[in-house]
Amino acid sequence: LEFIEKLKTRAGHRMTPCLVISGADEEAAITSSYEAGALDFIHKPFMPSDLARTVREVLDRPVVRS
Repeated sequence: LEFIEKLKTRAGHRMTPCLVISGADEEAAITSSYEAGALDFIHKPFMPSDLARTVREVLDRPVVRS
């Protein structure tokens, strides 16, 4: 999460889409991932097809500039 937070502070990377892949399934871990700037949270273990679908969906989302 620290990496995402640092990435989002850099001017050229504020809009870089980030995913978190983790074995944690506590609500606090998921919430803190989104608060750090992740666009999606993928639980381990996962199917490669699920990861590919999630990446496609994230990349297809419209970019919202703040």
